[in-house]
Amino acid sequence: MNFADRVKETTTSTSAAVITLDGAVATFRAFAAALAVGDTKIPVSMDDGAGNWENGEYTLTNATTLTRTAIYASSNGGAPTVFPEGLKEVFCTITSESLASFLTATDGLSVDQLPATTTIGANDLIAVSKPGNGDFKMTFAALQTALGGTPQPGDTTPPTFVSAQVANATPSRIDITMSESLANSVPVLAAFTVSGGKTVSSVTISGAVVSVTVNSPYASGDTITVGYTKPNTDPRLQDAAGNATETFSGRSVTNNVVPVGSTVTSVNVSPSAPTIAGGGTQQFLSTVNGTSSPSQGVTWSASIGTITAGGLWTAPAATSSTQTATITATSQQDGTKSGTATATIPSAAQQSYTITPNSSSSVPKTSVAASERTTDYGTALRFVHVPALAASGAWKIAPTPASAVAGWGTSGTVPPATITSSQNKSGPSSINGMVPMGNPSGNWTVAADLMTTGPGASGPYYLWIKPVDGAAFCVNPSAPLYITAA
Repeated sequence: MNFADRVKETTTSTSAAVITLDGAVATFRAFAAALAVGDTKIPVSMDDGAGNWENGEYTLTNATTLTRTAIYASSNGGAPTVFPEGLKEVFCTITSESLASFLTATDGLSVDQLPATTTIGANDLIAVSKPGNGDFKMTFAALQTALGGTPQPGDTTPPTFVSAQVANATPSRIDITMSESLANSVPVLAAFTVSGGKTVSSVTISGAVVSVTVNSPYASGDTITVGYTKPNTDPRLQDAAGNATETFSGRSVTNNVVPVGSTVTSVNVSPSAPTIAGGGTQQFLSTVNGTSSPSQGVTWSASIGTITAGGLWTAPAATSSTQTATITATSQQDGTKSGTATATIPSAAQQSYTITPNSSSSVPKTSVAASERTTDYGTALRFVHVPALAASGAWKIAPTPASAVAGWGTSGTVPPATITSSQNKSGPSSINGMVPMGNPSGNWTVAADLMTTGPGASGPYYLWIKPVDGAAFCVNPSAPLYITAA
C-alpha cells in the first residue's frame, strides 16, 4: 500500500470512479507531489462535506487523475456514490479496509510489550508503526478487522445504582455507590431528587461514589430516598466509555444518623472465643451499647482469615501450629469504641476428636472425664479416651469425620478399604475385613450423626475411622488406650 501524510486536493468530479484533481488545498500537498505517477493501492477518500462520501483504493494514473480499483465503503451502502455538482475534497487516508493489504504476518507488528493484564476496548486507539511508512493511530477494533480477527466488543454497560447512605458524620450528604467508577461528568443539580423537602446544593464524583449534598441535615429516624433523571445531553452520570446511567427514582437510603446526644460506651462481639477448624466459617454478631439509641452499625475486621461486611468470618487453612485470630467490630458512630472476639484455629497436629457412647439417640450418655488420657496418633490427630465406650451400640464422634473410610472389624492391623458414605448406610457385609457401620440417620456426613457398630459383646472389635484432617486410625473400644496406628 502507498500512502503519504497531509495529501489533500479539490475536485469537481461527480463520480469517484475517475477523479480529476484540481489542485492542493492550502497547507496540504498534491498527490503527485507526495506520490509517484503509477503508484497503486493508494487509500483515498472523497467527501463533499454534506454527507456524501466514498472510500476506496486508487492508482495515480497521471499527475491530475486518480483511477479507482476497489471500493471499500461509501455513504451509498458500499455502492458507488453519485456526487452532486460542486467542490469536493479528495485526500489520502487510512481505513481499516486499506490496512488489510498493508498489515501482513511479515510486517513485524507485535503487542508483546503490553502487560498481560491490559484490557483493550474496541474504541481504544492503538499506535501502529511500519518501517519506512511512518506511524499512525487506529481503533483496536479496526486493527483486529484488518488482521482478520473478530473485533473485541467495547464497553456498552452503563453504571447502575448499588446503594446509598447518609453517614452520621455527614448528615447533609447522601453518598450513592454505583456499579463502577464514573467519569468526572457532574450532572446539573436538578438531575437529582431527594426526600424530606430538601434541595440539592452540590454534587461531586469520586470513583464509583456520587456525593449529593443537601441544604439541611437529615435527622435520626428520617426516611430518605434519592432519585436521578438522566439529562438529554452531557454532563451526565457515565463511565469512561461514555455509557450513561439511566433514570432511577425513589431508591432507599440507609440512614446512619444517630439521635442528638447519643453516645457509644462499648461494643460486644459474640461468640467471644470459638474454636474453628481451618477453612471453617463462623458468624459473629455485635451489640453496640450506649445512651440514646446508638447506631448499631459496625465495621468488621480480622487479623487473619477473611470477614464480610456482615460479620461472616472464614478461618485460614490449618498450619503446623495453633493460630489465633482477633475479630474486631468497630462502631461506625464512634470509631474509638470497638469490641473483639478471639478465635482459635487448631493445627492439624492438635485437631481434637471425641468419641462418646449414646443411648440410641443424639444425646450423649456420658461426657468426657477430665481425668481421662489424651493420646497423640503420630503427629496428625488427638483423641480423648472414654472408658465407658462399649463394643456394641450407638456411637458419636465429633467433629464429624470424613466419610471416605468407616467400618468395624476383628483386626486392628489390616489397612482399611474405602467404604463410601452410602455403603455405611446399606453396604456389603464385609469389605477387606470390615463391616460397614449402620447409621440411624443415613450417611454419616452430618454433625452429631450416630454410628451403630458391633454384633455383640464378643470380640475384640476394632473401629476404623478416617477424620477430615488426617489418615485413618483404629480404635479398640475395650482397651484403656484405644488408638492404634493404621
